[in-house]
Amino acid sequence: MAKTSFDYTVRLLFFASGFCGLVYEVIWAKTLHKIVGCSLHAVTLVMAAFMCGLALGGYGGGRLVRPQSNGLRIYACLEAGIGIFAFLSPLVLTGLIPVYVGLHGLFNPSVHLAHALRFGLCFLALVVPAALMGATLPVLTQYLDGLRPGLIRNLGYLSGFNTLGAMLGCFTAGFLLIPHLGISWTVRGAALVNLTAAAFAWVLGRRAPGSPPASSPKTPAMPTDESAPAYRTTLLLFAFTLSGFFALGYEVLWTKAIAFFISNTTSAFSAMLTTFLFGLGLGGLLVARFADRFKRLWFGFGLIEVLIGLSALGSTVIFAKFSYPDRFDQSSATPLWFKFTYSFLVMFLPTVLMGLLLPLAGKILVRSKTGIGRSVGSLYAGNALGCVTGVAVTGLAFIPILGIQKSIVLLCVLQVSLGLVLIATDQELPLRRRLAWLVPLAALASIATWVMPAEGKIYSSANRAGMPRSQSIFYREGAASIVEVLENSDGNRDLIINGAINATAYPVSVGLRAHRLIAQLPLLLHPDPQRMLLIGLGSGMTAGAALSFDSLKSIDCAELSPDVVQATVYFERWNRAVTRSPRFRMTIEDGRNAMLTSGRTFDVITLESIHPKWDAGNASLYSRDFYRLCKSRLNPGGVISQWAPLNGMTLQEFRTILKTFSEEFPHVSLWFAQPTSYLAATNAILLGARE
Repeated sequence: MAKTSFDYTVRLLFFASGFCGLVYEVIWAKTLHKIVGCSLHAVTLVMAAFMCGLALGGYGGGRLVRPQSNGLRIYACLEAGIGIFAFLSPLVLTGLIPVYVGLHGLFNPSVHLAHALRFGLCFLALVVPAALMGATLPVLTQYLDGLRPGLIRNLGYLSGFNTLGAMLGCFTAGFLLIPHLGISWTVRGAALVNLTAAAFAWVLGRRAPGSPPASSPKTPAMPTDESAPAYRTTLLLFAFTLSGFFALGYEVLWTKAIAFFISNTTSAFSAMLTTFLFGLGLGGLLVARFADRFKRLWFGFGLIEVLIGLSALGSTVIFAKFSYPDRFDQSSATPLWFKFTYSFLVMFLPTVLMGLLLPLAGKILVRSKTGIGRSVGSLYAGNALGCVTGVAVTGLAFIPILGIQKSIVLLCVLQVSLGLVLIATDQELPLRRRLAWLVPLAALASIATWVMPAEGKIYSSANRAGMPRSQSIFYREGAASIVEVLENSDGNRDLIINGAINATAYPVSVGLRAHRLIAQLPLLLHPDPQRMLLIGLGSGMTAGAALSFDSLKSIDCAELSPDVVQATVYFERWNRAVTRSPRFRMTIEDGRNAMLTSGRTFDVITLESIHPKWDAGNASLYSRDFYRLCKSRLNPGGVISQWAPLNGMTLQEFRTILKTFSEEFPHVSLWFAQPTSYLAATNAILLGARE
């Protein structure tokens, strides 16, 4: 087989590997959400476990392969291992749920220990396949470079093809495979692709052009740059680790900001992640295509870091000046083309630049350190750990403390500073030329940071089109959501969560009546309600309506966002100051997870006005699996009530909710807050009973 054809065949195999990897990540994350929940903490735990596995695999894979090894055979074994685990993954991941519930009940851990327990279980579940995935890049890079030297080209094409495969996997999993085939068949199909790729790679390994036989002497090591200071290796590894920190930090911030404008649905998240991966993959292909033109690698690496920071800084302007798309064909749903367009506008340039970094860093490191596989593995491992840290620190610290815009500016400043440090330490450039670059770049970054819009309530809904004319009296950008309370000139108030109206407090309104009915209808139908579980606090008006029933001894409430709890103070005229009632007990936790681990049973379970399409993860509260969990937590004679929206839903989607609910609860009724009102369709209430 000709070398060029052979190279492209290997790249296509690695494309398929990336495709399957993202399909698995999407599906395993959805499955593990039954353990960890759907909050940002939960997403961080799953991603941290997966990235730690990738880091271990990258580090170990770089030390596993030798220059004389048949890398394709090793790659085939890795792919086969991934495929075999994928076939077994439904049993493994489902089996973790009773283990988690048992350990949680045994130790009754605090919040932080509970997070540690969830991370430990996720890590045990994902470490094997993630490590196998992480080992594939250094193995193939070492192998291809032995056949056809050119590290930047080989690493660029491999990372580019793999990332574009991941992009296609993300898109097809979110929009095609899971909706049409379901999770089980999608996993089986991806596992079959892995096993097919493994078999093909095994056979291809025997036909490699010019592949050295196993008994041949060891290939000479690539010459190292002995003149390079020793600290440069450490600095490069640290810089590339920080690059992962910045990249995933930006992704968290951009995801929250973009979702605020185009809706935080699963399809919106898939559109954003697809765009992010497309930029990374294209960057890898570009650096491979023009590999021969890169001469001053250290300077180029530093300059790219500066350009990423400056281009990411431009996203603050887009978010601050963007005009909300309130109507598309008179529909409240944002069309798919707009989700991709807006994501592309924000992410494309920075992510393409990010895709250039790995091949350059690999080439620099190999100059100072023998062993291509070892060098690529070390870089990959460091970058993966940086990604984990970036997600955690940005989501759990930067956003609650600084807000989205200032967090973006902070990351940009740090990344530009890193790039300037790298340029300043480039010994290949004379001092005069370094200063000629450093001074104008530093000045440009300072001016850009100064003029960028980062102050004020940029994501406020006050007075924007489609919202009541009002002023903002409470505003928080938190890890879970952006929460705001608006007040109009009559003193009436609205609770806004992630840009959507969650509750309205008007003297005469369908919304206020609906919140009261969601709580009071099941309590009226139960002969002796004593214990109630409320999932979602919202404005507190639903929980406050339950206080009218003296028979109720306790009202347990699980709310994901602490900022929502703070906002209830502004609705005490309507919610009867429920959060200060001795019968009310608040838990900051994902509702499903709280129910799963509490072990308590209830007479009434009520779900607040949580739209299945407004936030990623909400749809799980309308699933068969969730209804079965609710049924298991209801006492004999227990009643469940759930807000059932028609706004933003197709008739078929609404029928699916009714069908799923009625199949789990044999006694069902559908109520409307005000049957003669046009707004009644947005405020239907489902009631169900065990018997």
